[in-house]
Amino acid sequence: MCIRDRAKIVDPDFESFEEWLRYHSNKSVDTEINVQLGEFTLKKHRVEPLPRYVCDMDDFVTIFGEKLAKSFGIQSAEVKNTTARLWRRLVGRRHDVQVWHKDTRQLKSPFMRPFSTLIGAERWVQECIALLGSFEEDRVSITIELSSVGTSGVARLAALVTEPAEEGKPAVVSLKEIVCFRKPLVVHVYDIVEHGRRFHRSLVYSSDENLCLGQAGPEAMSTNGAAALMNPVPPAFSLVIKRNITKSLGLQTYLPSEFLRGLVPQALLDKYVFWQNTDESISGYISNQYRQAHSGGLALDQLHIVLKKGAMADDSGYCTSMASGVITRIPVKSNLRKKASLKKSTDEVDHMLGIGADEVEDYKRPRHKLLSLLYSKPGTHLRKLTEIFMRLDNLSHILVWTKDCLLYTSPSPRDRG
Repeated sequence: MCIRDRAKIVDPDFESFEEWLRYHSNKSVDTEINVQLGEFTLKKHRVEPLPRYVCDMDDFVTIFGEKLAKSFGIQSAEVKNTTARLWRRLVGRRHDVQVWHKDTRQLKSPFMRPFSTLIGAERWVQECIALLGSFEEDRVSITIELSSVGTSGVARLAALVTEPAEEGKPAVVSLKEIVCFRKPLVVHVYDIVEHGRRFHRSLVYSSDENLCLGQAGPEAMSTNGAAALMNPVPPAFSLVIKRNITKSLGLQTYLPSEFLRGLVPQALLDKYVFWQNTDESISGYISNQYRQAHSGGLALDQLHIVLKKGAMADDSGYCTSMASGVITRIPVKSNLRKKASLKKSTDEVDHMLGIGADEVEDYKRPRHKLLSLLYSKPGTHLRKLTEIFMRLDNLSHILVWTKDCLLYTSPSPRDRG
C-alpha cells in the first residue's frame, strides 16, 4: 500500500447535515457576503480603506494613477500580515499590494577575487576604475568576477561601501555593481536595491552617456562617478504590486522601470510598462500615457523578455546568479470580443489596469528581436553599424531589430513635450 492510500483526509464529525453542508461549501470560498448585516469579508477579514501611506508610494501612483491614489477611497481586505510583510487585496480590481519592511540582512559580495590581484593584461580594468575619480578606498571593498578579464572586453566587479555609523544609527553597507568596457574605455555603476526581498540593479552613473542604455540627467544618473559609488543605499520599505487579470496572462508582478535602467534601452522604458510573469519572463505593454499621446495610427505591440540563466545557480538568496535577456517585439491587435465591453466602461482606471488583457498576437505582422549594441564586439559589422547611428543619437535611443537575418532600424522618437 502506498503512502497516498494510507494518508487519508478525515473530515471532522458533524452533528447535523447543515453543519456538514456549511463546512464543505465555505472551506474553499475567499469572499463572503452577510446578507443580514450587509457586510463583505475576504477570507474572514473585513473590507477597509487602503492605508494612506500605501497610496502615497510612487509605484502605487504609477500603476493606479494620481487621481485614484489621492482619493484614498480604495477598498481592500487583509490577506496576510506578518512581521516582514503586509499583504492586502484590492476589492474588485484583481490587484494585490504587498508592503515589505526594511531588509535587515547583511549584504554580501557575489565575487571572491580581490581587485588588487589584477596583473599584466588585466590592468586595463584599473584604468577603467580610475575614470570614477578619487574616492575613500578605506570604505570600499572591491572584488572582481572570476573570468578571463585579460582577453575579454567586459569585466564585472562588486563594491561593498560602508557608511560610518551615526549617533543612534547603525552603519549602512551598500552593494554596488561596476561594469567595465575595454574598447572604448567606459565604466558603469549600478546600485543594488532590495525590493520585496529580491535584489535589482539600477544604473546611477556612466562615464560616457553616449555609450549607455540609460537616460542621463540630474534625476536619473549622477554626473560624478566617485559620488555615485560612495552614495549609500539604506534599507527602505518597498511596495510589490501583483495582478491576475485573465487566465491567459496569469499572475504578474509589476517591475518598476528604474530596475531596468541601464539594462534595457531608455527608449523602451519610456514607452512600455513591465510586468514579470511566474516563469520569470518579463512582458512589456505600451503604457496608457503613450497610447494617449500617440492615439492616431499607433501600431500595437508587446515586448517579451526571456531570461537565460547562467550555469551557476544562486543558493544564497541574494540574486547573484548570472542571466541574459532576449527581447522580442510581438505585434498585437485588440480582441474584438473584449473591445466592445471595454468601450462600455466609463472607468478609465480600470482600462489602464487591464492593459494587455484585451490584446492578442497579430500573425499578419512579423516578430522582431532586439540586437545588443552595447555588447557588440569591436570590428564586427554590428559595431560599425552602431557607430554610424551614434552620430545621430545616444545608444539609449538606438534600436536595431532583426527579422530573418535582415536588419531593420526602428526610430525611437524622444518625448520632447
